[in-house]
Amino acid sequence: TSMACSPPIRVSCRPPVAFPSSTTNRCWKCRPAVPRCWHCVAWNTRNDSACRCTCAADTTYSPNGKSVAELAQHGGAQRIAAIGNKKAKNVVLFIGDGMGDSEITVARDYLKGANGHFDGLDAVGQPSALGDVQAGTGQYTTFSVGNGSKDSAVGKDGDGKLVANPNPGKLTPVTDSSASGSSWATGTKTYNNAVDVDIYGNPQLNLFELAKAAGKATGNVTTAEIQDATPAVLESHSSERACYGPQGKTDGTSNNASKQCLINQLKENGGIGSISEQLLDTRADVTIGGGSKYFRQTVQGGEYKGKTVWEQAKEMGFQTVENDPAAMNALQYKDGQPVLALMSDGNMPTKFNPSKATAKDPAKDANPTVCTPNADWLGNQGSSLKDMTKKALDLLNDNPNGQKNGFFLQVEGASIDKQDHAGNACGQIGETE
Repeated sequence: TSMACSPPIRVSCRPPVAFPSSTTNRCWKCRPAVPRCWHCVAWNTRNDSACRCTCAADTTYSPNGKSVAELAQHGGAQRIAAIGNKKAKNVVLFIGDGMGDSEITVARDYLKGANGHFDGLDAVGQPSALGDVQAGTGQYTTFSVGNGSKDSAVGKDGDGKLVANPNPGKLTPVTDSSASGSSWATGTKTYNNAVDVDIYGNPQLNLFELAKAAGKATGNVTTAEIQDATPAVLESHSSERACYGPQGKTDGTSNNASKQCLINQLKENGGIGSISEQLLDTRADVTIGGGSKYFRQTVQGGEYKGKTVWEQAKEMGFQTVENDPAAMNALQYKDGQPVLALMSDGNMPTKFNPSKATAKDPAKDANPTVCTPNADWLGNQGSSLKDMTKKALDLLNDNPNGQKNGFFLQVEGASIDKQDHAGNACGQIGETE
């Protein structure tokens, strides 16, 4: 609902902006002299430094010229009017794993100062930071339906054998990354440790499978091992999140996969294989992250039995890069040759050296910890999360499917959560940055 201001309010434009009649998409750059009737939906030019406007009925004032009520709506009236019936062609999902308010606050205070702000995260109230980008912050609750495989219908014993559970599913307020990731990747709530399967062990259709069915290109970038829960929910289905490779989540020197994978999932038992093996079958167009050591494990069954997972990837036509930032940056799109670039054996090194959490001590508080650069950080070699994301975007934009139908790209900063677990404040600050 809109109405004319009575009398029309003259507002000053800073800097002076000439507004053609009926211009609406930039009217937020003009701010009223009084906090009322500021949401302009039509303009009449007076001169370069003042305007008259027809205003929306909402009189809630916002410091950056956008209605608080509008931002609270799904999409908002202005945004809906601007995009009409158009659909987004491309989707880029950025995930800061474990990036809660406290993580954002400590990183902001340390890196930008108490009065500083992060462009993007703090764009609301800072219209100059990102131009016309509209940003907001919200919160929601999460839960899973089981605190582990024992709460699923296909639980297992210590040897990986199936043990039927007649009463699967149990509301669990504290989720893990595999259950929460599975819920948004598939729309199905599941138990902690599950990757894209329901509580009965049934695989659920995920976002990459939907995107590929729609003809879109797909990309997955992370600073974690690529087999870790958040990236894994796009490329695999596993009743146990630790089923990283044919020998499980190990260093590859001993075969104990039966303790970390359900035995019916293993290739040697006719299953779909470990997360690393499934990643090759999913055949995402771009996969960049850590976890290369699991690709050095040996396939135990099927067509590629006796070969390493790296050898399987090459025989399946992947462009492969192992722990080589220069080679990653040199990658180009090649038809029918998806990219698999794993930049470290495990999780990727953090930007700052570890800091040790200590109990409160007045003597130590007088000399607080200073975060120091980590010489092993791959950003020093052109393989930061930003570098990897840019390379993924370039590859997806050069992909004919991406050009025609768009792409879905997920980008995860994983070490916020991982360094929180380790009590490493500097590690998480560098990742949040």
